[in-house]
Amino acid sequence: MRAILERTGRRRGLVLSSQRLFQGFAHLQAVDVVWSDGSRQRRAAEMSPFQAEVMEALGWPAPEHYAALTLLER
Repeated sequence: MRAILERTGRRRGLVLSSQRLFQGFAHLQAVDVVWSDGSRQRRAAEMSPFQAEVMEALGWPAPEHYAALTLLER
């Protein structure tokens, strides 16, 4: 995975080690919100400028996209 991540990054203009990439995303979080009616929603926390730059360079969707794919059960 590390080699694939580094190679993909280099192809997109990111000259960063996989270790630096993993460190840069270590604190990316999602918050589960439970509303008063019992419904639940997962929200992605705001990304750092580094995280946003990497995601854009790689052409990957914002974390909100992935959070929306997670169905939370009651």
